[in-house]
Amino acid sequence: MITKEVTIQVLSILRKCMPPEARDGRMQLSLPCAATLGDLISHLELDQCLGTTAGEFLQRSGWQILVNGRPQREIDRILEAGAERAREVAAPVLADAKRLVGFWG
Repeated sequence: MITKEVTIQVLSILRKCMPPEARDGRMQLSLPCAATLGDLISHLELDQCLGTTAGEFLQRSGWQILVNGRPQREIDRILEAGAERAREVAAPVLADAKRLVGFWG
């Protein structure tokens, strides 16, 4: 599985929801390239901490999401672009492996 290192930071009441290793609400994670923001929220259990679902969490209008320190509203689009790049990189390797083992699909 191809993963990507991401740095996340949460503010305000979400800091109490973060794991102990988070400093000032900030930590690094390794996530699958195809991970969505909902996956991240579920992974950190932020939704459970606030007593809601990941979908309800995302619909709250007050949350601001930063990617690489910049505000983003379309984080799933950004993560999908990373997943697409990972598929592009992996495609020739997988094709060679299939050819070598005799799988012509």
